[in-house]
Amino acid sequence: MDLLNKFINLLLYGGLSREQYEEVREAAVDENYANLRFFAPIAALVFLVLAAASLFTKSLASENTTIYLGTSVAMAILAVCTRVFVPTHRNLIMPFTRIFMFVLYVFSILVSLKHLEYPALSLVIFLAVTPLLIVDRPINLMIITTVVCNFALILFSHIKSIDVVAQDMWNIASYGSFTFIANALLMKTKFASLAQAKKIAYLSTTDILTGLRNRNSYEQTLSERNDLGAPGAICSYVDANGLHELNNTKGHDAGDEMLRCIAREFVALFDPDLTFRTGGDEFVAFKKDGDVTQVLAELKAMQERLVAQGYHVSYGASAATEEDEGKVQPLVRRAELEMYNEKVAYYQKHDRRRR
Repeated sequence: MDLLNKFINLLLYGGLSREQYEEVREAAVDENYANLRFFAPIAALVFLVLAAASLFTKSLASENTTIYLGTSVAMAILAVCTRVFVPTHRNLIMPFTRIFMFVLYVFSILVSLKHLEYPALSLVIFLAVTPLLIVDRPINLMIITTVVCNFALILFSHIKSIDVVAQDMWNIASYGSFTFIANALLMKTKFASLAQAKKIAYLSTTDILTGLRNRNSYEQTLSERNDLGAPGAICSYVDANGLHELNNTKGHDAGDEMLRCIAREFVALFDPDLTFRTGGDEFVAFKKDGDVTQVLAELKAMQERLVAQGYHVSYGASAATEEDEGKVQPLVRRAELEMYNEKVAYYQKHDRRRR
């Protein structure tokens, strides 16, 4: 039963768990898009060259000129459609990828029909090679190849000799079975690679303790997003008060829980992709547009909620102006200064209470 479950898992999710597959599915789609943009125009050019070359030869290829030319046109249309429609319709990527596969399979079948006295070796070759160019569930590849093979054999059995059809059946059955196993294992490797790449990307941009974007992501965002310094943008800066004392008196686990609690409250107010833990107890978030007065009110309410849980933070917020000229750093410095002034006032008040 365990072996059967593993086999079903391999077919459906490429050896990943369902959750892992869902996490990397978009990455697989992106890879197919990149491959389609690259291979479709190349295939169009290759078949065009074959069509031209077939005009100057007396070999069997000379009978395939029309097929070469038709396949080249089909690939050229697919290449153009991929570049024109996919950027605004991502849902077309996988259908276009499968069309790419079917064009190659149809080409192979047409060539075989052109040469009835020979086995359909080109179909066997493309059944083996085409999946190398895409990333898809093994179950989808199995269904596609099974449909193509059965259609081809039914078609061949009506117009080819019995001996040739028998050889086709043997080639497709034997090489097809081996190819399916090889492709299933290949898809497993590809999906595992995508999962590993996603994990590395996550670790490189995410603060593991809080789940917020980390300092590396913060620096990269500031270097790439000038719009965060455009007029109307808002930066919020929050710093935990008493973290060092909490670590010393109750241990680092208590301090970690404090940081996680602050992070949960803070990210609830902003876009998670623009909310960062930039230091040990420092948090920064951006809004591309908004009302700074409203943001300060939300930060005040957050501060009160944290006080009710036994924690305290200082905060500051600043809105970008025309003078910032789209630069983010001045906006951040003003928000940090407001936070620092509140922090100084908090500790002065805290020290007076202790005395």
